[in-house]
Amino acid sequence: MKIIATNITNLTDARYFASWGVHYLAYDIDPNSENFTSQAQIKEISDWVEGPTSIITINGLSVPATIDDIVQNLNIYHAIIGPFIEKSDLPNGIKTIFKSCIVDELNSLSDIRDQHLIIVLSSPIKKLTSDQIKSIADISIRNSVYLDGIFTDKDLSIIQDMKVEGIVVKGGDEEKVGIKTFDELDDLLNAFMEINWIA
Repeated sequence: MKIIATNITNLTDARYFASWGVHYLAYDIDPNSENFTSQAQIKEISDWVEGPTSIITINGLSVPATIDDIVQNLNIYHAIIGPFIEKSDLPNGIKTIFKSCIVDELNSLSDIRDQHLIIVLSSPIKKLTSDQIKSIADISIRNSVYLDGIFTDKDLSIIQDMKVEGIVVKGGDEEKVGIKTFDELDDLLNAFMEINWIA
């Protein structure tokens, strides 16, 4: 099971997730986003963190003009794109593209194959219907699927039933510079570790 940590805006989050062995640290490069991270910030954070692969997120209406500089100068080759961005809008340097979609769009994904998808849950995972769980499992057989939602350590069996490749967890604001509480994430990631899902 792989983990993408998104909304990385500070070194505290980056170090925390790196210590757990997450696979990707995602930086939002949309200047209109509340989680916007500049090229200078990404470089500063990534210079202090080893292990996870850097990935950029673009959920806005268009691709930021800075993307070419970010890809070339920071050697970032992976991107998460939202519904308004097309793969063809990205520079050739981007090798892996994760397309973000909401759970209500599952029917439109039924014929997709060999894609990297992030399915965003609009409600807690326990509220998914059995049909939705089956649909996600079917899509996961043909694609590399990650779930983006609010998870707890009690949700692991449901996640396992959906046969996804990984999940998305989120960073956030520090309480003070360099200080943040991670109790709920500790429980979730520790549960993953205990069943060898972080590998």
